Amino acid sequence: MKRITKNILLIIVLLIIIILISLTVKNEISRINTEIQINNTETNNNNTSDFEIYPNCKDLFKIKNFSLAGNVTLGIECLSFSIILIYLFISKFNKLLFKECISCSTKLIVYVIICFLITFLLFFSITYITRLSFPTSESSNCVTFIE
Repeated sequence: MKRITKNILLIIVLLIIIILISLTVKNEISRINTEIQINNTETNNNNTSDFEIYPNCKDLFKIKNFSLAGNVTLGIECLSFSIILIYLFISKFNKLLFKECISCSTKLIVYVIICFLITFLLFFSITYITRLSFPTSESSNCVTFIE
C-alpha cells in the first residue's frame, strides 16, 4: 500500500474515532439528563411548597458522573485515538516502518508513556468539560424553585 493511502486511511480512522467519542459523550449526556429529570419529578411530586430542598444532594452529584460502560467506552476510544496519533507522528506519517519506530526498547517505552499520557489527558478533559456543562446543585445548596 502506498504511503499516502496509509496516511489517508489512518486520518479517516482518527475522524471516525472522534465521531465515536462525540456519540459516547452525547449518549452519556442524555442519560444524565433523564436521570436528573426523573429525580426532579420524584421530588416535585413529594413537595408542595414554592421551593424544594433535595434530601439526597449527594445522589445528584453521583448522577453527573459517567456510567461504568461510558467510562470504559470513552477510555478505549481515547486510547485508540492516541495510539494512532502517536504512531503517525513517530513514523513521520508512514515514512518509517513500525519495526523501525520501535527498534530499541527505549523508543517503545517512550511511545507507551506518551500514549498513556495523551489518553489520560484526553479522557479527563472530556469528562471534566462534560461535567461543567451541568449546573451544580452545590452552588445553590441543593435548593431549586418550582416553576
